[in-house]
Amino acid sequence: MNRLPAQPFANNEGPIVFGHRGGGGRWPENTMLGFRRALLLGVDALEMDIHSTADGELVVIHDDVVDRVTNGRGAVHAHTLAELKALDAGYWWSDDGGQTYPYRGRGLTIPTLAEVFEAFPDVWINIDVKQVDPPIVAPFAEMLRAYGMVDRVCVGSFTTPTMTAFRALCPEVATVGTVPEVLQTKAAGEARLSRLAPGLPMALQLPEVYGRFRLLTPAFVRAAHRRGIAVHVWTVNDIPVMRRLLDMGVDGLMTDYPDLLLRLLGRLRVRHRVTLIIVRGDEVLMIRRLRDGRSYTITPGGGVEPGETVPEAALREVDEETGLRVTLGPRLWHRQIDDQEETAFLITDFDGTPTLGGPELASQSENNVHKLEWVPLAQANAELIYPGPIDMEAVWAALGR
Repeated sequence: MNRLPAQPFANNEGPIVFGHRGGGGRWPENTMLGFRRALLLGVDALEMDIHSTADGELVVIHDDVVDRVTNGRGAVHAHTLAELKALDAGYWWSDDGGQTYPYRGRGLTIPTLAEVFEAFPDVWINIDVKQVDPPIVAPFAEMLRAYGMVDRVCVGSFTTPTMTAFRALCPEVATVGTVPEVLQTKAAGEARLSRLAPGLPMALQLPEVYGRFRLLTPAFVRAAHRRGIAVHVWTVNDIPVMRRLLDMGVDGLMTDYPDLLLRLLGRLRVRHRVTLIIVRGDEVLMIRRLRDGRSYTITPGGGVEPGETVPEAALREVDEETGLRVTLGPRLWHRQIDDQEETAFLITDFDGTPTLGGPELASQSENNVHKLEWVPLAQANAELIYPGPIDMEAVWAALGR
């Protein structure tokens, strides 16, 4: 078993790769940017959590307070949607232990569930109903039907009353097992029962270990499969653990690093990485980022989206990553790196002083969003270390110098 039964996403073979909160280890969790990038990598499903605002809007955020992921404070349900939208959803994200915060000031906001449904109508979405009081099951069920998402979601909650209420309102929607249903399956596995009482969930989603208790075992997986129930494990970020769980026969893994799991499965989509060389006189703009433990330079990052040209991707990525709006020159130089990634170096010249939404470039370098600086082209070969030292002769040739 490797897909939930009777679902439109049940046709592909192989374990399900869930982008846990969109892949919060690679970019800010539960953001539209993160969801888009996870899908570009090739994930099978997005996993997310929902709460409600003070004015009754369903929003996508994990915690019941905004403190951990935004520059605000207080309970989610105590804020209006307008108040939540004013917060920076990328404020605290860092991949270097808090030395830098590359997504601050980038315009990332807490998305509404409606925004997610509108952006991804054909994507399988795993939704955890986090808010219990006041209950949000009724408006959530209404929204699923209004957006035609009843066959595109799998719904879970840590509270049994929430799941009971949701199943009563939306019996046609795939649901995740409650804690008692997980424990029943574990007991059945340990007792080696061949038959169990019929259950409602299509999937059991659980960690391998909870506190001092090991929940997931080969017997547990076998017991679930005897009932026709899929087993999904959260949150798995270590490659050896991924291998071991896949060997155990689990049906899906939720991970903050979907690229690691996709690469392990040989399903990571071919990426076209865009690198921008912006020349001003005899100097080049260096956009530095720290990612995966390596210093990336002049990398807008990301990939070319379907139907998008490489130059269009560069403009979009530069805007998303830095807020820098540039006009690309006509010169284009490609360098093939390997069979999974192509780097496109786009060469352009600035006409005048670059700006970032009004403020001059210098003001951007005073904060920790990005470290931007102009350096002589002669130094660029030593500076450009991703994906390796660049052949500056080719760069000069592309510049026509």
